[in-house]
Amino acid sequence: MEDPTTSQGAFLGLPGIIFISIYVASLLVVGWFGMRARKENSLSDFYLGGRNLGFVILLFTLFATQYSGNTLMAYPGKAYRSGFEMLFAVGAMVTVTAVLFIYAPRLRRRSERKGYVTPGDFIQDRFGSRALTILVTVLGILALVNYLITNLKVLGLVVQNMTGGAIGFETAVVVLAFVMIAYEAMGGMRSVAWTDLTQGTILLLGVLVLFGAAMIKFGGTTALTISLEQHRPDLWKLPDLRKLTTWLGTVILLGLGNALYPHTVQRIYASRSERALQRSLQIMVFMPFLVSFLMILIGLMAAARFPGLDQTGSDQAVIYILRDLAADSALLKVIGIIFIAAVIAATMSTIDSALLSMSAMITADLYRPMRPNSPQERLTRFGKIATVVVMAAAVWITIWLKDKTIFAIIVFKHELLIQLAPALMIGVHWKRLTSMPVFVGMIAGTTTAVLMTLGLLGPATKPLGLHAGVWGLIVNLIFLFALQAFGSTKNKNEPSTT
Repeated sequence: MEDPTTSQGAFLGLPGIIFISIYVASLLVVGWFGMRARKENSLSDFYLGGRNLGFVILLFTLFATQYSGNTLMAYPGKAYRSGFEMLFAVGAMVTVTAVLFIYAPRLRRRSERKGYVTPGDFIQDRFGSRALTILVTVLGILALVNYLITNLKVLGLVVQNMTGGAIGFETAVVVLAFVMIAYEAMGGMRSVAWTDLTQGTILLLGVLVLFGAAMIKFGGTTALTISLEQHRPDLWKLPDLRKLTTWLGTVILLGLGNALYPHTVQRIYASRSERALQRSLQIMVFMPFLVSFLMILIGLMAAARFPGLDQTGSDQAVIYILRDLAADSALLKVIGIIFIAAVIAATMSTIDSALLSMSAMITADLYRPMRPNSPQERLTRFGKIATVVVMAAAVWITIWLKDKTIFAIIVFKHELLIQLAPALMIGVHWKRLTSMPVFVGMIAGTTTAVLMTLGLLGPATKPLGLHAGVWGLIVNLIFLFALQAFGSTKNKNEPSTT
């Protein structure tokens, strides 16, 4: 079967390119308004939007940040190959919100009193350990490096493929990176959150419109079920015990990892009130059913409509559906253009959030302690410079790795992030928890996860079906509770009980 990215020329013709260009230009306008709304030249204003994100903006910035281009492109491909077992992804995304409910309200209250900007600020204030703060910061930055580069690559490939090569990979990455740097430097978190409102709206609209059009064209759920039974009976197999264990481990890994992203923590700090935060999370519980679930069904539609695709072909399942729809009418092609805009929007919202968070951690957690007397204006200026430097480095690495199937510098994103759970989730609730058990547990858990992933602890990288990061977390918690039980003293800086 032909490659859908090349078989029929550019999916985005001139009208589509103009539409995408207008959308991208509008982000600069939003960034300018974000700059005009700036109240002071401080870290809190630049990185947290003055801690004034209300319900609607907070909801959409959480939504646009949690759902990336990977959700819209990779989920259908995985569903094409694995069938209904991919539904675990819906559970994982619901778990993200559940985890946030566990620790976010209390962390926000403490942040409001203490003026936190980064996760490291909470760690330093709560545990009083510079070593632990640096460890948390380094793990957060390493996780975001992969997040940033992989999404830049997705962005470049989507634009290149959808324009039939009229806009090259390098051009797409450089131009869109410049746009993101521009609106982020102008308004910081305020601009990022406001653009997330636009990008989140396009993302949700794109998914709903594509799903609706596909369901109408392919005959609804009844026709889908019959077709899958005929062409892909393998997708109906019941999972064995090991597979169920792997699902559970994946839900834990993704649920905890996504909820502990540094930029997610910063959005907790940036919320205007606890009520705004809780209302946003209440709506976020339903978003997996409007995005993840529908994209999985689209992957199953592709499996029924285009059986026999190989690994590479199945990764393009959405594009097969888009081209099939576009062949029927110009109106359906417009739907495809809206969806491609949604992919670009989802990816850009992920990148700008990761970039801003990395800049904040470099500035507040690494640079500020070395220059403790620096005024807020200087720190903010340094943060903007850090933003440019980080993005420039990420663009260079992305272009360098553009032809590689597997990145040469893969870091263990969720395996690293999940090791932050004891420090953030337990630390904000357990008054007697001290820094040494948390530090040793985090080192032990991270080491276990990395060595197991590399196969250095034996041939099995997923013993009993559980991911290396989950095993690392188990080791992390064993060390933490054992050391806390045997002789750790109560930390002076403990969270309040309110």
